[in-house]
Amino acid sequence: MILVMLLGNYLRFGNFMDFGYLYVQGTRSLTDAFSSGGGFNPRYMPCNMYVSLIGLPNLSWNPLPSGDDMCQHLEPIIHDFTGLSEFFNPLGMSIFLTTPAFLLIFRAGFREPLVQSAWLGILATITVLWMYHTTGWVQFGYRYTLDFIVFLILLLSQSIKRIAFVEVMLIGCSVLLGATGVYLMYYMTFGIIWYEMALEMLHKIYWIIF
Repeated sequence: MILVMLLGNYLRFGNFMDFGYLYVQGTRSLTDAFSSGGGFNPRYMPCNMYVSLIGLPNLSWNPLPSGDDMCQHLEPIIHDFTGLSEFFNPLGMSIFLTTPAFLLIFRAGFREPLVQSAWLGILATITVLWMYHTTGWVQFGYRYTLDFIVFLILLLSQSIKRIAFVEVMLIGCSVLLGATGVYLMYYMTFGIIWYEMALEMLHKIYWIIF
């Protein structure tokens, strides 16, 4: 797949290592960050580490530095959020805040080979992600969690031996927060009703096939 990807780059841009980021018509701060520091640069690590690990929602009193202060290479996201949407931080929020069940990964016994391999996979992936020039932009949580979520699930499988009160509470909160994120992002923020979007997609697939 890597060879196919590199070949695709060459056929499109005449360079195996050109992924097309230079041609993205994004916001000025993103394109400037890419032009000055490249797509990946260690100087972006404090911003991404902050957002992914301890990023908080919009609070009237925040004991931590704001996301805008930590990510000064990005313009503050200005959007006419309304209602409950004003509470979540569109720059991103901690994966442990939006999915509290991930806190259980620290209970996995580190001596087990599968656990060690999963942690190695997480560190190898997230270190690269932390050097990326953007946090993921408007999002609920930290979208690049999907790049290493398989390893998180492996750790959960090794840490949850039985479903007790703590597990029920953390998993239940994660489901509730996930549903809240879908509601905020699709409906309140962008006015998209997700089930109508899904039905429209199925309708298009039907007409393509039949």
